[in-house]
Amino acid sequence: MAALCAAVIAVSSTCRKAEILNLKWGDVDLFDRHFQIRRSKTAAGHRLVPMNADSLQAFVRLRQRAEYLGGGNPNHFVFPACEGQVFDFGKPQKSLRSACRRLTEAAGLKGFRFHDLRHQAITELAEQGAPDATIMALAGRMSRQMMEHYSHVRMVAKRSPVDGIGGGLFGNQAAAQPDSLKPCCSPLRHKPRHKPPVSGNLSTVKH
Repeated sequence: MAALCAAVIAVSSTCRKAEILNLKWGDVDLFDRHFQIRRSKTAAGHRLVPMNADSLQAFVRLRQRAEYLGGGNPNHFVFPACEGQVFDFGKPQKSLRSACRRLTEAAGLKGFRFHDLRHQAITELAEQGAPDATIMALAGRMSRQMMEHYSHVRMVAKRSPVDGIGGGLFGNQAAAQPDSLKPCCSPLRHKPRHKPPVSGNLSTVKH
């Protein structure tokens, strides 16, 4: 159950595995529906993360398990270490590798990594048009390269519904590509002025 709940929290919040495993119950507020990342590699990773319905349900199940096992104090880890079927709430669980492997294989997602859940969450935010500031506030520290990638994802997501507006306004003609466009008017050329023909005998014209 712990691995499933951790996966749900990750894909619902953009959080990293280490950030989730290092959560303590003092960081979690089930009433106001948010949790706080306090133990991150950098100060930029410290942030308040709201819960959606899925992550709230995951935390509720974890809370019920903690209380059943005699844990749940503010300084207890949400994902406690377990050795020989004995839980140590004073230490965090170190790994979810084996449990996640069983989950992904059962779901037919062999090779899927836990960290891919973070990318999935950020991609969905970008596709929904969330601004960079919102994504960074939720996801914490991110490289410029990653932000540029998600900005591109956002533009692709915007283009798809726009392409569905109208359509066929020019009949069945294929959409013109930029390199095939031609100017609608020929460029202006300066032509020499022509004097009107002189009527009569040229010999009568005074010089």
